[in-house]
This record gives sequence, C-alpha cells and structure tokens, in this order.
Amino acid sequence: MCEKYEIPLIFYNNARVEKTSLQFLLDREGKQDTFNSFTCCHMANQCVQLRKGRLYTCNVAANAWIFNKKFTQTLEESPNDYIDIHKATSFAEISNFLARPIPFCKYCKVYEWKSIGKWKTSSKTLEEYTQKYEE
Repeated sequence: MCEKYEIPLIFYNNARVEKTSLQFLLDREGKQDTFNSFTCCHMANQCVQLRKGRLYTCNVAANAWIFNKKFTQTLEESPNDYIDIHKATSFAEISNFLARPIPFCKYCKVYEWKSIGKWKTSSKTLEEYTQKYEE
C-alpha cells in the first residue's frame, strides 16, 4: 500500500535489543491530575493514533473501548479526547489539539507505569491494568 501511494516506510527491528513488557496502570475512578498525567506521559503526542476519522494523542485513549468491553468497565471517552480529522480546518488546529492534555488523562497512573521484564503475552486480566505488578 505504501508503494502504491509512494509513501516511505521504514521498519526498525534491531534483533539485538531485548523487548520488554510495559505495565500501563489505569485508575478506574479517574482521579489522576490530567495535566501531570499528560506532561509526564512518554506516549503523549508521541503515539498518535487514528481511529474512525478521530485522531487521539495517545493509543490508550483510542483503545479504551476494548478495555471497557473486555472487562465490563466504564472509562469514559469524551468528544474532547480526540479531534475529528474531517472537521479540523487546519494543521495548526490539529497540532494545538495534540499538544495539550485530554480528559482521558485522568485515568492514567503514569507515575506507576514501568517495565515488567521480558516481553510476554498479556494475561488478559483486569488486574494486569489496575494493580501493580509484583516481581
């Protein structure tokens, strides 16, 4: 597809780098400070994701619906968590949106996010996302 539309594609896969699993703890009550969560988040404006014409500043917010469905949770998505690329009027509008916290940041316990060792398959349990990993 990239060739067809003449889009450069670069894939980085350094086999000498050991991949690790990360734990992204969530606060289901949404009591985290959104500004602090955003400014301390290594994904904020770095892992931008497009889903159904909506551009999110991070992939956690973009995929919360999967978490909600899997674990019967209610992490709320707000219209202020994304920008509709079909309604945006300029690059500046999109850039300004991506450069600021979103309401969903209240669910992220970024101070407790950490590497939990060698890359492994998810345990697919609610506790994996809500309780600290014990080594």
